[in-house]
Amino acid sequence: MRDSFLEVEDEDVTCDNLAFAFSKFAPGSSPTSTLLDLTSVDDVGSKNVTTQAQELVDFFQECYVCGDGEAMATRISPHQSEWRDGPKVVKGRAEISKYLTEQWGAQKNRTQKCELYVGSATRVVMSVEREWSDANEPWKTISEKGMVCWELDAGLVSKRVFVVEPSASA
Repeated sequence: MRDSFLEVEDEDVTCDNLAFAFSKFAPGSSPTSTLLDLTSVDDVGSKNVTTQAQELVDFFQECYVCGDGEAMATRISPHQSEWRDGPKVVKGRAEISKYLTEQWGAQKNRTQKCELYVGSATRVVMSVEREWSDANEPWKTISEKGMVCWELDAGLVSKRVFVVEPSASA
């Protein structure tokens, strides 16, 4: 089955297709399993990933775990960048930096695992699993699983779409 947002060569397709692909979740399904079912991705591996994309993902993971939104902003394009967390849309590098700093500052004991499916000069698609404690309610653990798509411009993230299925447990 052809799924063009995962195809590295198809530059006419944007990360917006990721959100569309998940608009019809089956009850109880996850973004990752839905994506893999929709796309029949069997061979996840280094043949789809450039060194530059892997380094960008590793940098993002380090920034997230350390809670450094300002450092992450250095890898976001200064030209019309957009960061989407579900329905939340933040535009502009400075606003994204502020958003990440505030969001990550409210999270303690952050962990994150990413699995990279596609990493090219223009696009990154990966699954993300993360967990943290709420700074105001440290006994409350939040877990998220989802899919992230980044559009890249000159090696910098120009657009990010995160489709997540959150769950909270006490």
